[in-house]
Amino acid sequence: AVSYAVTIGATDSIALMHLDTLTGLKEMKICRAYKINGKETTFFPANTTKLSQTECIYETLPGWEEDLTEVNDFSDLPLNARNYIVLIEELTKKPVTIIGVGPKRTQTIFR
Repeated sequence: AVSYAVTIGATDSIALMHLDTLTGLKEMKICRAYKINGKETTFFPANTTKLSQTECIYETLPGWEEDLTEVNDFSDLPLNARNYIVLIEELTKKPVTIIGVGPKRTQTIFR
């Protein structure tokens, strides 16, 4: 759905906010593709009839335990958090240029 939103919104980049709220999850699932009536596609079905017949194909990524609220640079994020962001970039074909790592405005990484 993020790829669909990026496509119809004609965005140049992604702001990924609240990354810190994912800390502590053992694993995360990201929908990499869809299966509609037995056929695989990477395009999000905007038609409600097709959407009701759609099954997500997930990729499971390991989570992280480290606190992100003091991180100021992308390279200082835990490896699993960086891998999560890179996968989002690969799936959307757009760079993640802003990353929120805490509730304060200053807890933001700009890339």
